[in-house]
Amino acid sequence: MIYTRNLTFKNMLMYPDITIEALSMSFIIGPSGVGKSTFFKLLNSTLSVDNHQIYYNDRDINTLDPIALRQDLLLCGQSVFLFPGSISDNFNQFRGLRHLESLTD
Repeated sequence: MIYTRNLTFKNMLMYPDITIEALSMSFIIGPSGVGKSTFFKLLNSTLSVDNHQIYYNDRDINTLDPIALRQDLLLCGQSVFLFPGSISDNFNQFRGLRHLESLTD
Protein backbone atom coordinates (compact mmCIF):
# COMPACT_ATOMS: atom_id res chain seq x y z
CA MET A 1 0.00 0.00 0.00
CA ILE A 2 1.12 3.54 -0.75
CA TYR A 3 -0.34 6.55 0.96
CA THR A 4 0.51 10.21 1.11
CA ARG A 5 -0.18 12.87 3.72
CA ASN A 6 0.19 16.62 3.24
CA LEU A 7 2.31 16.13 0.12
CA THR A 8 3.69 19.30 -1.46
CA PHE A 9 6.46 20.02 -3.93
CA LYS A 10 8.48 23.25 -3.69
CA ASN A 11 5.48 25.06 -2.21
CA MET A 12 3.97 25.10 -5.71
CA LEU A 13 2.17 21.78 -6.02
CA MET A 14 -0.13 20.50 -3.30
CA TYR A 15 -1.54 17.01 -3.63
CA PRO A 16 -4.60 15.59 -1.89
CA ASP A 17 -4.01 12.71 0.50
CA ILE A 18 -3.94 9.58 -1.64
CA THR A 19 -4.14 5.87 -0.79
CA ILE A 20 -3.30 3.18 -3.36
CA GLU A 21 -4.10 -0.32 -2.12
CA ALA A 22 -1.66 -3.20 -2.59
CA LEU A 23 -2.13 -5.31 -5.73
CA SER A 24 -4.27 -2.63 -7.32
CA MET A 25 -3.93 -0.48 -10.41
CA SER A 26 -4.50 3.26 -10.25
CA PHE A 27 -4.54 5.96 -12.89
CA ILE A 28 -3.78 9.61 -12.33
CA ILE A 29 -5.40 11.85 -14.93
CA GLY A 30 -5.51 15.57 -15.53
CA PRO A 31 -4.50 18.30 -17.94
CA SER A 32 -0.90 18.93 -18.94
CA GLY A 33 1.15 20.74 -16.33
CA VAL A 34 -0.81 19.90 -13.17
CA GLY A 35 1.96 17.74 -11.64
CA LYS A 36 1.15 14.14 -12.59
CA SER A 37 4.72 13.26 -13.63
CA THR A 38 6.12 15.08 -10.61
CA PHE A 39 3.82 13.04 -8.38
CA PHE A 40 5.16 9.78 -9.83
CA LYS A 41 8.75 10.97 -9.42
CA LEU A 42 8.00 11.70 -5.77
CA LEU A 43 6.52 8.21 -5.30
CA ASN A 44 9.64 6.42 -6.53
CA SER A 45 12.14 8.83 -4.92
CA THR A 46 13.40 10.25 -8.20
CA LEU A 47 12.56 13.64 -6.70
CA SER A 48 12.74 14.47 -3.04
CA VAL A 49 11.00 17.25 -1.21
CA ASP A 50 11.39 18.99 2.12
CA ASN A 51 7.83 18.68 3.38
CA HIS A 52 5.98 15.49 2.66
CA GLN A 53 4.84 12.15 3.92
CA ILE A 54 4.85 9.23 1.52
CA TYR A 55 4.57 5.73 2.94
CA TYR A 56 5.08 2.39 1.23
CA ASN A 57 3.94 -0.59 3.29
CA ASP A 58 3.77 1.70 6.34
CA ARG A 59 7.40 2.84 5.97
CA ASP A 60 8.46 6.37 5.09
CA ILE A 61 10.01 6.13 1.62
CA ASN A 62 12.92 8.28 2.80
CA THR A 63 14.06 5.31 4.91
CA LEU A 64 14.01 2.90 1.93
CA ASP A 65 16.74 2.19 -0.60
CA PRO A 66 15.55 4.01 -3.76
CA ILE A 67 16.74 1.24 -6.10
CA ALA A 68 14.94 -1.47 -4.10
CA LEU A 69 11.83 0.74 -4.01
CA ARG A 70 11.91 1.18 -7.81
CA GLN A 71 12.34 -2.58 -8.28
CA ASP A 72 9.28 -3.23 -6.13
CA LEU A 73 6.95 -0.61 -7.60
CA LEU A 74 5.95 -0.39 -11.23
CA LEU A 75 5.28 3.10 -12.50
CA CYS A 76 4.46 3.28 -16.19
CA GLY A 77 5.34 6.54 -17.85
CA GLN A 78 3.90 8.07 -20.98
CA SER A 79 7.02 7.42 -23.06
CA VAL A 80 7.88 3.92 -24.20
CA PHE A 81 11.40 2.63 -23.60
CA LEU A 82 12.62 -0.55 -25.26
CA PHE A 83 15.95 -2.28 -24.92
CA PRO A 84 17.67 -3.26 -28.18
CA GLY A 85 16.44 -6.61 -29.53
CA SER A 86 13.16 -8.46 -29.78
CA ILE A 87 10.10 -8.19 -27.54
CA SER A 88 11.22 -11.43 -25.89
CA ASP A 89 14.67 -9.91 -25.30
CA ASN A 90 13.01 -6.89 -23.70
CA PHE A 91 10.93 -9.01 -21.33
CA ASN A 92 13.96 -11.05 -20.36
CA GLN A 93 16.08 -7.93 -19.81
CA PHE A 94 13.32 -6.49 -17.60
CA ARG A 95 13.00 -9.74 -15.65
CA GLY A 96 16.79 -9.98 -15.28
CA LEU A 97 16.93 -6.51 -13.74
CA ARG A 98 14.42 -7.71 -11.17
CA HIS A 99 16.31 -10.95 -10.56
CA LEU A 100 13.48 -13.05 -11.96
CA GLU A 101 13.75 -16.14 -14.16
CA SER A 102 13.74 -15.45 -17.91
CA LEU A 103 10.58 -16.35 -19.81
CA THR A 104 12.36 -18.20 -22.63
CA ASP A 105 15.87 -19.28 -23.51
